[in-house]
Amino acid sequence: MHFVVTRKMWLGFSGVLDLLWRTPNAYIDTSYLHMRDTIELLTAEFGARRVLFGIGAKAHYGAAIAALVHARIDETERALIAHGNAERILKLAPYEGPELPAPDSDGQKPLWHRFRSGRALENVEVIDAHGHTPPHTRGWIIRENTIEGGMAELVTRMDRLGVSRLILSPEAALFGESLAGNREAEQTLAKYRGRISGYLVFNPLYAEEMIPEFDAFFSREFFVGFKLLPSYWKRPLSDRGYEPVWRYANARRLPILIHTWDDRYNSPAMLEGIAAEHPEAVFILGHSGGGTAGRLEAESLAQAHANVYLEFCGTFTTPRPFETSLRLVGRDRVLFGSDTAAHDQAWELGRYLSMPLPDEELLPGLGENMRRLLAAAGRQ
Repeated sequence: MHFVVTRKMWLGFSGVLDLLWRTPNAYIDTSYLHMRDTIELLTAEFGARRVLFGIGAKAHYGAAIAALVHARIDETERALIAHGNAERILKLAPYEGPELPAPDSDGQKPLWHRFRSGRALENVEVIDAHGHTPPHTRGWIIRENTIEGGMAELVTRMDRLGVSRLILSPEAALFGESLAGNREAEQTLAKYRGRISGYLVFNPLYAEEMIPEFDAFFSREFFVGFKLLPSYWKRPLSDRGYEPVWRYANARRLPILIHTWDDRYNSPAMLEGIAAEHPEAVFILGHSGGGTAGRLEAESLAQAHANVYLEFCGTFTTPRPFETSLRLVGRDRVLFGSDTAAHDQAWELGRYLSMPLPDEELLPGLGENMRRLLAAAGRQ
C-alpha cells in the first residue's frame, strides 16, 4: 500500500520527515508546502519518487505550480513530481490528449504566463512587503541557519525570481531583546542597501530601551517602519504599551506592519479606534486578518479607513477568495508579501500572479503601492 500525507504545512512538518525516513511506502504531496526549499529538501533526502504534486485549495491559485517550476531540481525530478509518480502509483497512462489552452490565452496575464514557465519576472518592480531574517528555529527545516549565509541565499533567490526589494523584520528582535536584535540586522544587512530594508521591531516589554533610540534608528536608511507581533508576545493591540509606536508613526507617516489574526491579541477590529485616531500612520494588516473572521474584519477596517492596507501572505488560510477582498478595498490598498525567508517566495508570488484578475489589477499591489507609501514617509 502507498500512504500519501497531504495538506501539510510547516507546523509539525518534522514529524512527516520522520515518517518518510522510517517508512519507505509513505509519500507527501506538495499542496501546502509553502516553506522555502522544501521540495529541494524532500528530493535530496528521499528522492523525487516520494513526492507527489498537489494543487491545494482554490484559494491557493497557482502557488503549487510556481513552487515546483522554480524549485532547484533537475527536469527528470520535476517530471516525476509533476505527474510520473502519480502515474506509477495509480497505474495511469500518461496524458496524450490535445494540448490544453494557456491560462493567459486572452493576453491579460503575461506575468503569470512567464512566471509559471519557470522564468524570472522582468520589467516590473516587485517589493515584498513582509519578510524575516534568518535563522529560523520555530519548526522550519532549512539547512542554512546563519543570518549571513541565509541572507546571501535569499538575495540569490530574489534574483532568480525577479523580486526587486524585500522589507523584513529581524527574528532576533522579534523573539529576543529588541534593541540588540534590531541593531544586529541593521549592521549585518547594510551591504544589501537598495535590496533589503527593515521594519523596526517594537516589543513593549523592551520599551524603556527602544523608545529613546527611535530617532537614531530612523535617522539612518535601513528601517522604513515598525513591526508588531502581538499574539506571540501575548500583549493585545489595545495595550497602552504600543502607544509610542502609534504616535511616532503618525507624526512621520510611517508604515506599521502588524501580525493580524482573528484572536484576542491582534484581531483587525481592535484597530478601529487606533486607526481613526492616527490618520497619518499607515496600518499594514499582515496576513489580512488570517482566518475567515479575521479577513472580514480586515476588509471592513480597510473600507472604513484610508490608512489601512491588506498584506497578502498567508491569506490562503481562509477559503474566502482574495480577489473578492481586493475588489472590496481597491487595488491601491493591497500589498504583496511572502513571509520569506522561511516561506517560499515563489509559492506566494505564484499565488498572487495567478489570481483570476488581469495583470493591470495586480500590478499596484505588486510594488507600486508600497513604493508610494515609502515615498510619502521619505523612506525610499
